Amino acid sequence: MKTTFYLVRHGKSEANGQGKFCGQTDSPLSDQGRKQAALTADYLADRPIEAFYASDLSRAFETVQIVAKPHHKPVIPDVAFREMNFGSWEGRNWDTLQSLYPKECLLWQEQIARVDFPGGETVTAVFERMKNRMEQFAQQYEGKTVCIGSHGMAIRCFCGLLADDPVGEMQRLSWAGNATVTTVLYEDGRFTLKQYGEGAFLGNLFSTITSK
Repeated sequence: MKTTFYLVRHGKSEANGQGKFCGQTDSPLSDQGRKQAALTADYLADRPIEAFYASDLSRAFETVQIVAKPHHKPVIPDVAFREMNFGSWEGRNWDTLQSLYPKECLLWQEQIARVDFPGGETVTAVFERMKNRMEQFAQQYEGKTVCIGSHGMAIRCFCGLLADDPVGEMQRLSWAGNATVTTVLYEDGRFTLKQYGEGAFLGNLFSTITSK
C-alpha cells in the first residue's frame, strides 16, 4: 500500500530575515513565517493526515503546530528532520563565508551535493537520517498520510538523493520556499517525488530564502 508524506518547510524565520545560515542553531519564526504557516494550514486542512511530526528546532516545530491545528492532533518532535548541521558556517552570512571558505562557496553554487562543511554534516548523512525514519513511518502508517516539518537544505538533500543521478538532481532542484509543501510517496519499498515545493497557495507571501 502507498504511504503519502507531506514535507513542509518551516515559515520564514528571524535568521532568514538576517540572511544567515542557521542550520541546527535555533531561530524562531518571524511574523511573516506565522502568516505563511497559517496559509499552509488552510491548504492542508481538508487532507486526511494521520500524524504530524517535525524537527525539534522551533521554526519547524511551530510551523507544524499551526498546520496541525485544524486536525486537532499533536505534533511530535523528531531530531531526524532537523536542518543540516552547517558546522563553522552556522550563524554567518554569505559575504563572510565567501571570504573565509571560497572553495566551499563555489561548490555550494555549482555542485551543492559535494559541499563538505567544516565541522558539519554531509548531504548523504542528512539523506540517510531522514530516509531511515521515513521508512519506519511508511510501515507504521502504511496506506495513510504523514505530515513532517523540516528545513530547506534537509528537504533538498532528501529529494535530490532519491534520484539515480543524485549530484545532478540536487543541483537542478531549486529551493523549496518557506512553508511550501513537498509530496513524497512510498510504495513497494521505494520513495517517489510527486511534487516539490508547492507554494502557489501562499500568494504574495511566498518567499524563497537560501539561508536555512
